[in-house]
Formats: sequence, C-alpha cells, structure tokens
Amino acid sequence: MDYKSKLLSMVLTAVVLTFVIPFYIDIPWQAWFIIPFLCYLTKGIGSEIGAHRLWAHYSFDTSNFYKKIMIALQTLAGEGSIIAFAGVHRLHHRYSDTDKDPHSPKNNLLGTIFYHYEVKEFNPRLIKDLIVDKWLVIQHRQYFNIQLILAILLLLISPLWLWLYAVNILSTLWINFLVNVVCHRWGTNANGLDNSSKNNSWADIFLLGVGLHNNHHKDPGAYDLAWKPNQFDVWAKIIKIIKK
Repeated sequence: MDYKSKLLSMVLTAVVLTFVIPFYIDIPWQAWFIIPFLCYLTKGIGSEIGAHRLWAHYSFDTSNFYKKIMIALQTLAGEGSIIAFAGVHRLHHRYSDTDKDPHSPKNNLLGTIFYHYEVKEFNPRLIKDLIVDKWLVIQHRQYFNIQLILAILLLLISPLWLWLYAVNILSTLWINFLVNVVCHRWGTNANGLDNSSKNNSWADIFLLGVGLHNNHHKDPGAYDLAWKPNQFDVWAKIIKIIKK
C-alpha cells in the first residue's frame, strides 16, 4: 500500500471510530474541552509552528529539544509526515493555483484537505534539506507504524482516549479545510497577489493567526503573520519564546 492509500485509510478509520465508539461508551463532558486543547497542541504547535513555519519555510530556528517535541506533536496531528507535508506545501507555494499546485481548490479539492503525496512524486531536490535530518526521516519511514502502535495502546488504556485521538485527526482535517479551501476562496486579497490566497477574519477565529493566509503568501518566510495593529498571530507569540 502506498503512502497516499495509507493516509486515506488512516483518516477513514478515524471517521469510523469517531462515530462508532460513542455507541459503546459514555463521552464525559470534560472531553469537549480536551478536544480543542489536543488539536491546538498537535496541529498548532506540532504542525503549524513545526512542520509549516519551521521545516517547510525555515522562518525561524530553535533548539533540538523543541524540534523533537514538535516532531512528536506533529505526528499526533494525523496529517502525514513532516517531510511529506513540507514537500507538498513547497510545491503549493512554487506553483500556486496552477496545474502543478497539489492542493489548490481550483484544481484538486480533495488535495486541499489531504496531504497525500509520496515523497517520490516530487523532485527530491525540493526536500534535500529535510532528508538529511535523521529524526525527520525516521518519522517519515515509521509514520504509519507509529500510528498503529499508538492506536492499539490508546485502545488498551481506554476506548475514550482512542476516540479523542480519532476526533483530533478529524479536527486537523477541519483546520486544513479552513486554510486550504476557505482561505483560498473567501476573504480579502490584502496584498494584491496574483493567486487565490485570502486573509479571512472569521476563519481566523479558529486558526488564531493562520487565517492571515494572504499575508503568508506575500512573505512565506515570515514567522509572524500579524502585520497591522488589528491583526494577531498566536503562533508567532509562541515562536518568539522558543526561537534562537
């Protein structure tokens, strides 16, 4: 089974578990507070700060200690490895809204939500800086083995924790949908760019700074996307604390 099929199978399994497990266990009210916490921890810190702003764009640098934490958290986000994420995202910026863009809503609606491309599908030179990092390579090669082992352990601990993890994966997909579809269809082209990226204020209620997507396309190497007094980027505030 190739990378794309494994990722889609994992996501479909998460969908099934999300809707089936509640028929067999009681979901305590506290779980609804744990879900956003897990999502912002894994997708926010692990993926947005780690996979996206650090490894896809090198907008800042940090210590090996924080890098390992972000690798672990990004693994839990359930959207594929950092190498695959960064490689596909770099293609998106290089070929925004063209036929070569792997996740423009104009060309590939499914691809705007799923980062499903195997590394071999794009020029290795695009990720040559990443495939020399042994921890990123280990994460990529063992990604689905880690997911399987984690799912089994969580089930043994409690079906509730397996359910929370499944919901966390779907929450990641929801955030990817907001960024890659909503922020490429609706909002303001504040910087007059020739692509479909938008700053979307209502999506940013959930995205906490990532909704400034037109700003990001204007300067992909900027770790802080809040450029005006009325803009706020939560993830940039965290980066300021951990960056070298």
